[in-house]
Amino acid sequence: MNPVFSNNTDFLPQFKAIGQSLKRRFFRKPNVSDAVDQYEALYQELQREEQKEFAAICCLEAAKCQETLQNPIPQANLLVKAAKLYLQARNSYKDFENEDYSFCDLENERGSASHGYSQIAVQSLDQAAKIFKTHKYFGMSLVIIMQTGQVLYEEHDYGEALKHFKSALDIAKMNFTLADQLVVLEQVLKCKVRLTDYESVSKTVGDILIILNQHRDEVPDDMWHFYVQRFEIMRVCLILILGVNSVDLVKFIWPEGLSKSEDGDQERKEVLIHLKSLVLAVQNGSVKEIKAVENNLSHTLTEMHQDLFTSLIQMQM
Repeated sequence: MNPVFSNNTDFLPQFKAIGQSLKRRFFRKPNVSDAVDQYEALYQELQREEQKEFAAICCLEAAKCQETLQNPIPQANLLVKAAKLYLQARNSYKDFENEDYSFCDLENERGSASHGYSQIAVQSLDQAAKIFKTHKYFGMSLVIIMQTGQVLYEEHDYGEALKHFKSALDIAKMNFTLADQLVVLEQVLKCKVRLTDYESVSKTVGDILIILNQHRDEVPDDMWHFYVQRFEIMRVCLILILGVNSVDLVKFIWPEGLSKSEDGDQERKEVLIHLKSLVLAVQNGSVKEIKAVENNLSHTLTEMHQDLFTSLIQMQM
């Protein structure tokens, strides 16, 4: 069913009836428990009918009841369900926006609803993450904060997304392995890149490369090579973006010599050769050569790297 034209006439009477039953009687535990069951039954029915936004409302009401019953974990789980439903509803609206319609009022309504769904989803996820963290479910809290950060990132709210990813990184540092921290750290960095905070990104990348070399035994070998290569590409791009006063830029970037830096597997050697080509391309101010390097490294590059290459290209124009 198309979300813009969803019919709520069947939903509202049932929804209001559950709320009225709670108001007419004292808030006794059995009464509230019944309401939870009724809200969840209605949520399942609405979900089957693809009425995501109404199903989400039922989950939020059920979560309030679980809070009254002092059941924090079921409450948090319902908040997460509600958030996911709101995000699904948002995506449905966004898909509909891609259709070729010329009704201005309808366009505004859809855009407003889409943003509103994202806001409610973020609020619900934030509340759930706090509950899980309070009750020492650190894994759940970490995952939910990461999800919230991604929602904000997709909404182009990079500052708020960064706050969430930093919060997730704090949890990861206190409770999880270096390998887990690297996954979160990449999300922090991608926000900083979007915010063009290149100096901060450069410092963090330099620090993490040192840490990776000092704690190589704490990360699986394949993952170690994977992240060292990713961060090395970033390091070179950032040096080129920030600029340095050096006659021999290649020697500045690889002070021990490029040939020594090429020790390792064949893929690492090839990446380092492409990075040397990138340095020369930037020195020559050649957009064509920079794009060629980007194309040669395309199988290795993330969204973050692509943003950095875009900045390098723009600097030459």
